[in-house]
Amino acid sequence: MRTARRARPGIRGDRPLVAIACAVLALTAASWRASGALYDAATTSAVSAATGSVAIGDDDGGSALLSVTGLRPGSSTQGCVRVTYTGTLPAAVRLYAAGLSTTNALSTYLDVTIEDGSGAASYPSCTGFAALAPGTPIRHGALSSMPTTFAAGLGSWTATTGAVRDYRITLTLMSTAPGSTANGSAGVTFTWEAQNS
Repeated sequence: MRTARRARPGIRGDRPLVAIACAVLALTAASWRASGALYDAATTSAVSAATGSVAIGDDDGGSALLSVTGLRPGSSTQGCVRVTYTGTLPAAVRLYAAGLSTTNALSTYLDVTIEDGSGAASYPSCTGFAALAPGTPIRHGALSSMPTTFAAGLGSWTATTGAVRDYRITLTLMSTAPGSTANGSAGVTFTWEAQNS
């Protein structure tokens, strides 16, 4: 008796279905990715940074504020200078001395009186000068003991852009100066420094 072999249902016939199903899934996934791109959104925000500045100058044009010869005990001289702050950051401004030189100990007997204020006509004239605190200078004492660093500097001015301040400096040879100071000399550079912190 011949027996007919029956094809096992679903084996050969299922294979195309499996393949088709995989193809459909693959197409669906590809379609999802493409569709997802159409719904992307983005926003940007630029970032920039810049530093501020600290800058200070005066109106002496590089000339000496005071230059005098022939001093004798009790005599004095004075001059004014205007300091202008042009930085963009607020800064503390202080005055100190640098590069002091002297012979015959003259700097010990040179009295320096420094006042801050406004209204001085123009360097080096003090016409129109008005002290911020009349009778209370920011410095009165021997040139030899002037502060020499910013930390110990004179004044407590906090400057902003465009601020100006005038300074009147009076130099007097003390009446107590001994004869040994004759033919003596003294020189110093007054420095106005601005620092932002």
